Amino acid sequence: MVNGAEARVAMWSIPKYQWSLEWTALHNDVEGSSPRNLELQTMMSFFNDMAGSWDTFYFPDTFTPDYTVAAQFIANGDGTTATFPLIRTLGTSTEPVYVLNNLGSTAPNYGWLQPVVMLNGTPLLGSQWSMTVDPATVTITGGSGTGGAPGIGQTVTATFSYFWRVRLTEDSQSFVEQWPIVWATDGEIKFTSVRPQ
Repeated sequence: MVNGAEARVAMWSIPKYQWSLEWTALHNDVEGSSPRNLELQTMMSFFNDMAGSWDTFYFPDTFTPDYTVAAQFIANGDGTTATFPLIRTLGTSTEPVYVLNNLGSTAPNYGWLQPVVMLNGTPLLGSQWSMTVDPATVTITGGSGTGGAPGIGQTVTATFSYFWRVRLTEDSQSFVEQWPIVWATDGEIKFTSVRPQ
C-alpha cells in the first residue's frame, strides 16, 4: 500500500514454543559398566530414532515449570456433550493441551499430578470420568445430563499434568570431544512444539 498502512495475517491460532538444552558432559566409555558411560551413544541414538526433525516426542517441561494445571476450567455442560478437549489458560488466553501425562499416580516425585475431574467444584469418582492421553480429552459419565454428560450449566474443571508434543528443530547435531571419554553438544539442542494433524 502506498499510504504506509500495514496488512497482517495470523498464520497460527496458537503459538509455537521453543526450548533449547545444552549438555557439557556426555560420557562415552564403552568399557564401563554404568549406563551413564553410554550417554553419547544414547543421545546419538535418540537423534537417529527421531530422524532429525521428522518425528515427534513428548517433553515434560519441568524446568519452567509448565506442565500442570489445577482446577482448570474445561467447559460448561450443555446437557448432551460428554467429551471435552483438555485446555490450559495463560492469563486471558486459552490453548489446547495435546498430550495428557497420566503418570501422576505412578511417579509423583516429579511433581506430576494425579488427574482429578470436578463438576461444580465437587470431585467425581474415578468411575464417573475417563481421560485419553493423545489426544488429551476428558469424558464425563457422572453428570446429570443425557447419558451422564454434564448437565446444562454444570462447570467441568480438572487438575492434571501434561506433556508437550515436540520435534527437534534441526536435522543434525554435532558433538565435540572435550577430553578422553567425555563429549559435549556442539551448541544447543533445540526443539519446537508441534500441533497434531
